[in-house]
Amino acid sequence: MFLKENPDEIGVHYSDIFERYLYTVKDKPRHEPLDWLLDYFYKTGYRSYRLPISEEEKRLKAQGRAKGIMRYIRRYLAFLERGVDVPQKKRPSDATLAEWIHHCRRSGLYDQGKLLYEIGGLNLNRLPEKTRFDIQEDYEVCVRELGRSRLAQSGKKRGTKRRRVGMRPGE
Repeated sequence: MFLKENPDEIGVHYSDIFERYLYTVKDKPRHEPLDWLLDYFYKTGYRSYRLPISEEEKRLKAQGRAKGIMRYIRRYLAFLERGVDVPQKKRPSDATLAEWIHHCRRSGLYDQGKLLYEIGGLNLNRLPEKTRFDIQEDYEVCVRELGRSRLAQSGKKRGTKRRRVGMRPGE
Protein backbone atom coordinates (compact mmCIF):
# COMPACT_ATOMS: atom_id res chain seq x y z
CA MET A 1 0.00 0.00 0.00
CA PHE A 2 2.77 2.44 0.98
CA LEU A 3 4.76 1.68 -2.17
CA LYS A 4 1.67 2.17 -4.35
CA GLU A 5 1.12 5.59 -2.79
CA ASN A 6 4.84 6.45 -3.06
CA PRO A 7 6.08 4.96 -6.35
CA ASP A 8 9.44 6.76 -6.09
CA GLU A 9 10.34 4.70 -3.00
CA ILE A 10 12.00 1.28 -3.38
CA GLY A 11 11.27 0.07 0.13
CA VAL A 12 9.36 0.70 3.32
CA HIS A 13 11.22 1.74 6.47
CA TYR A 14 11.12 -0.69 9.37
CA SER A 15 9.38 1.83 11.63
CA ASP A 16 6.44 2.02 9.20
CA ILE A 17 6.22 -1.78 9.01
CA PHE A 18 6.43 -2.06 12.79
CA GLU A 19 3.73 0.58 13.31
CA ARG A 20 1.38 -1.24 10.95
CA TYR A 21 2.20 -4.53 12.66
CA LEU A 22 1.35 -3.08 16.08
CA TYR A 23 -2.03 -1.74 15.03
CA THR A 24 -3.27 -4.40 12.60
CA VAL A 25 -1.96 -7.78 13.78
CA LYS A 26 -4.16 -9.00 16.65
CA ASP A 27 -2.66 -12.46 17.22
CA LYS A 28 1.03 -11.54 17.33
CA PRO A 29 3.73 -14.23 16.96
CA ARG A 30 6.02 -14.81 19.92
CA HIS A 31 9.09 -13.53 18.04
CA GLU A 32 9.79 -9.88 17.36
CA PRO A 33 9.15 -8.67 13.78
CA LEU A 34 12.85 -8.06 13.21
CA ASP A 35 13.46 -11.80 13.79
CA TRP A 36 11.16 -12.96 10.97
CA LEU A 37 11.17 -9.93 8.69
CA LEU A 38 13.89 -11.27 6.39
CA ASP A 39 11.92 -14.51 5.93
CA TYR A 40 9.26 -12.52 4.05
CA PHE A 41 10.89 -9.29 2.82
CA TYR A 42 14.01 -8.23 0.92
CA LYS A 43 16.24 -5.61 2.46
CA THR A 44 16.60 -2.56 0.18
CA GLY A 45 18.64 -0.18 2.29
CA TYR A 46 19.23 0.86 5.86
CA ARG A 47 16.19 -0.57 7.70
CA SER A 48 14.16 -0.47 4.51
CA TYR A 49 12.34 -3.52 3.11
CA ARG A 50 10.20 -4.62 0.17
CA LEU A 51 8.03 -7.60 -0.70
CA PRO A 52 9.24 -10.10 -3.32
CA ILE A 53 8.54 -8.80 -6.82
CA SER A 54 9.00 -11.77 -9.12
CA GLU A 55 7.77 -15.35 -8.85
CA GLU A 56 11.40 -16.45 -8.41
CA GLU A 57 11.83 -14.13 -5.40
CA LYS A 58 8.55 -15.40 -3.90
CA ARG A 59 9.67 -19.00 -4.42
CA LEU A 60 13.06 -18.32 -2.78
CA LYS A 61 11.48 -16.77 0.30
CA ALA A 62 8.92 -19.59 0.60
CA GLN A 63 11.64 -22.20 0.18
CA GLY A 64 13.79 -20.52 2.84
CA ARG A 65 10.86 -20.42 5.28
CA ALA A 66 10.04 -24.08 4.63
CA LYS A 67 13.61 -25.17 5.31
CA GLY A 68 14.05 -22.76 8.22
CA ILE A 69 17.36 -21.62 6.76
CA MET A 70 17.26 -18.15 8.33
CA ARG A 71 16.63 -19.59 11.82
CA TYR A 72 19.69 -21.82 11.47
CA ILE A 73 21.82 -19.00 10.08
CA ARG A 74 20.77 -16.57 12.84
CA ARG A 75 21.38 -19.15 15.55
CA TYR A 76 24.80 -20.11 14.17
CA LEU A 77 25.91 -16.49 13.71
CA ALA A 78 24.76 -15.70 17.27
CA PHE A 79 27.16 -18.37 18.57
CA LEU A 80 30.00 -16.96 16.47
CA GLU A 81 29.39 -13.30 17.30
CA ARG A 82 29.28 -14.01 21.04
CA GLY A 83 32.48 -16.02 20.78
CA VAL A 84 30.82 -19.10 22.27
CA ASP A 85 31.84 -22.61 21.23
CA VAL A 86 29.30 -24.05 18.83
CA PRO A 87 27.97 -27.44 19.98
CA GLN A 88 29.07 -30.19 17.61
CA LYS A 89 25.51 -31.14 16.59
CA LYS A 90 24.71 -27.50 15.72
CA ARG A 91 27.89 -27.06 13.68
CA PRO A 92 27.06 -27.04 9.94
CA SER A 93 29.08 -28.99 7.41
CA ASP A 94 31.04 -27.19 4.73
CA ALA A 95 28.37 -28.07 2.16
CA THR A 96 25.67 -26.60 4.43
CA LEU A 97 27.70 -23.41 4.96
CA ALA A 98 28.11 -23.14 1.19
CA GLU A 99 24.34 -23.52 0.75
CA TRP A 100 23.70 -20.86 3.43
CA ILE A 101 26.10 -18.39 1.82
CA HIS A 102 24.43 -18.94 -1.54
CA HIS A 103 21.00 -18.45 0.05
CA CYS A 104 22.18 -15.19 1.65
CA ARG A 105 23.37 -13.88 -1.69
CA ARG A 106 20.13 -14.77 -3.51
CA SER A 107 17.99 -13.35 -0.70
CA GLY A 108 19.91 -10.08 -0.40
CA LEU A 109 21.26 -10.93 3.07
CA TYR A 110 24.73 -9.71 2.26
CA ASP A 111 25.82 -9.06 5.87
CA GLN A 112 25.04 -12.62 6.89
CA GLY A 113 26.65 -14.10 3.76
CA LYS A 114 29.86 -12.16 4.37
CA LEU A 115 29.98 -13.19 8.03
CA LEU A 116 29.36 -16.85 7.25
CA TYR A 117 32.22 -16.83 4.75
CA GLU A 118 34.66 -14.92 6.95
CA ILE A 119 34.03 -16.37 10.41
CA GLY A 120 31.80 -19.38 9.76
CA GLY A 121 34.65 -21.89 9.67
CA LEU A 122 34.20 -22.79 6.02
CA ASN A 123 36.98 -25.01 4.67
CA LEU A 124 36.96 -24.56 0.91
CA ASN A 125 39.46 -27.41 0.41
CA ARG A 126 36.76 -29.93 1.38
CA LEU A 127 34.41 -28.74 -1.38
CA PRO A 128 34.41 -29.55 -5.12
CA GLU A 129 36.16 -27.01 -7.33
CA LYS A 130 32.94 -25.74 -8.92
CA THR A 131 31.36 -25.17 -5.49
CA ARG A 132 34.50 -23.34 -4.32
CA PHE A 133 34.30 -21.05 -7.32
CA ASP A 134 30.56 -20.42 -6.78
CA ILE A 135 31.03 -19.65 -3.06
CA GLN A 136 33.91 -17.31 -3.82
CA GLU A 137 31.66 -15.49 -6.29
CA ASP A 138 28.80 -15.35 -3.77
CA TYR A 139 31.15 -13.85 -1.18
CA GLU A 140 32.45 -11.23 -3.64
CA VAL A 141 28.88 -10.24 -4.55
CA CYS A 142 28.01 -9.87 -0.85
CA VAL A 143 31.06 -7.65 -0.22
CA ARG A 144 30.38 -5.56 -3.33
CA GLU A 145 26.71 -5.03 -2.47
CA LEU A 146 27.56 -4.12 1.12
CA GLY A 147 30.03 -1.56 -0.20
CA ARG A 148 27.38 -0.09 -2.48
CA SER A 149 24.80 0.17 0.29
CA ARG A 150 27.30 1.77 2.69
CA LEU A 151 28.32 4.23 0.01
CA ALA A 152 24.68 5.10 -0.63
CA GLN A 153 24.06 5.49 3.11
CA SER A 154 27.03 7.80 3.58
CA GLY A 155 25.73 9.93 0.69
CA LYS A 156 22.24 10.10 2.18
CA LYS A 157 23.37 11.02 5.67
CA ARG A 158 25.37 14.05 4.58
CA GLY A 159 22.35 16.08 3.53
CA THR A 160 19.97 15.14 6.32
CA LYS A 161 21.20 17.18 9.28
CA ARG A 162 18.35 18.64 11.26
CA ARG A 163 18.34 21.99 12.91
CA ARG A 164 17.02 22.33 16.44
CA VAL A 165 13.77 24.25 16.67
CA GLY A 166 14.24 27.87 17.70
CA MET A 167 17.89 27.98 16.64
CA ARG A 168 19.23 30.13 13.87
CA PRO A 169 21.83 28.69 11.51
CA GLY A 170 25.30 29.01 12.98
CA GLU A 171 24.20 28.96 16.62
